[in-house]
Order: sequence, then C-alpha cells, then structure tokens
Amino acid sequence: DPSIGRITFLAPGMSENGPVYSHAAAFKLCADGAAGRGNALYADLLRLLPYTHDPAVTLAEPFVISNFYRPDTVPRKHGATHRSWKTSTPDWALRAVVEGMMGVRVTHDGIRIDPAIPSKWKSCSIRRRIRGDVYDVEIRNPDGVESGVSEVWLDGQQLDGSLVPFVGDGETHRVRIVLRSADR
Repeated sequence: DPSIGRITFLAPGMSENGPVYSHAAAFKLCADGAAGRGNALYADLLRLLPYTHDPAVTLAEPFVISNFYRPDTVPRKHGATHRSWKTSTPDWALRAVVEGMMGVRVTHDGIRIDPAIPSKWKSCSIRRRIRGDVYDVEIRNPDGVESGVSEVWLDGQQLDGSLVPFVGDGETHRVRIVLRSADR
C-alpha cells in the first residue's frame, strides 16, 4: 500500500516489519547505560553479540552483528537473517559499551566518566586515545554496584566531579574511577 509507505513492501518478519530488530536493541543498550543499568546493559549485550547465535540458523557469519533476525512467525526461517553486513547496529553497540558501560564520553570541556557496569564486576578498564593523548581508565567497584562515581583520579591527583580535563601533552595518562553505593 504506497499510501502507507515502504514498510508494506516488506514481507512480515523482514527488516523493520516485525523481526527481532538488532538496531533497536542497540539503542536500548545505550539507554541502559545512560540510566546506570549496568546489569541490564551487559545481559542484553550478550544476547545481541553474534557468537551467541547458531550460524547454521542465522545463515550469517558468527562475528557479524546482524540487522535483524526473523521471528517465529516465519517458522522455516526463524532466527535467520540476510543483512548481516548492512546495518549500523555494531556502531551503536560499540557506543553503548564505550560511552554507556565504560562511561567514557568526550565533551567540549573534557572527558565525562560515568560507568554503568555489571554489579558483579570488581574492576574493568579501557584505553582511549582522545585529542592526541592516551587515557588508561581503570574502574574499581569495591561495593559491587552498577553505577555511582564517588572518586575520580587523574595521574594520582583526585578531582572534584566526574569530568576529567583534557591534558593535551601527547602522553599517556592514568585515570582511576571508584564506584560506591550511595549509602557510603
């Protein structure tokens, strides 16, 4: 029905017309990160990653995040995809990990670090090259929380807030983030 639009040209369960749509799932990961829901972000990320799907069913490479998976309303092709390389889902999934889970967001004024990690992780780290400097970010989680920055350190000096200023000397800098529960 051309009066409705392109969606009517797609068979049910194809692309945006009713499948398990990975692109939307990646947006959900970003929302979990922004809301500080590290456990949900991690659990759903694992479900999105291609190695958790059987390539004999998906008919796609086990190292490529697909655009969508056909739903059970298409029984003979349930779980299959055909657009494994035509999606920007991996870009959004990577953004969800870097900016949401690890919490590293580059702003005009500096690097805002506000992680949302699984509560069972006691520590994790990420290395980012930003504006010519390398920032080795270590996140410590002694209380087993999902989010809640209580300390930020840059090269051994404690900072106020979660904004790390750009150094701009072309060197490697050590950033330590400590998460704590709100009642400590």
